[in-house]
Amino acid sequence: MNAKKRTWVVPLTGIGSLLAALDTLVVASALSTIRVDLHASVAQLEWTVNACSLSFAVLLMTAAALGERRASEPMLPLGFFRSRAFSAGNAAIFCVFASLFSAVFFFAQQLQTGLGYDALDAGLRLLPWTGTFLVVAPIAGALADRIGERPLMVCGLLVQAGGMAWIALIAARPREPTA
Repeated sequence: MNAKKRTWVVPLTGIGSLLAALDTLVVASALSTIRVDLHASVAQLEWTVNACSLSFAVLLMTAAALGERRASEPMLPLGFFRSRAFSAGNAAIFCVFASLFSAVFFFAQQLQTGLGYDALDAGLRLLPWTGTFLVVAPIAGALADRIGERPLMVCGLLVQAGGMAWIALIAARPREPTA
């Protein structure tokens, strides 16, 4: 990649990040107004957020793939995806982060709508989840060098599935009325 093309990478990435942030902000801000105007529940309007996010993601991924195919020195050569190990690793990482982001989103909704916490209280209750990554990441990095990534990925996904099942069991339990 020549120097002239390289100078455009950071500004274009910044513009893309700004557009993604603005998209999220507009959808999140307008959703409550749309809900009131349409006399609909948040559950009925979830498709709006999902459709908007998925459409934006598909457009960005398509643009990135087309750009990488035409680049003389791509950041990620698409030939790497011919390797089964590389593709499986990327699929596993995608599943991990997709499940984590959706779990955090729905857990925050559960804390706010189901348990009655305000946004700050819900955020404070999600902080230990974030703190776990700060503690586990260095340990997992050292272990990956000794035993490999595959056992860590399998164990991590199993622990996460167990945690989600535990939360589902707790949420499904009938609550006793408080005074």
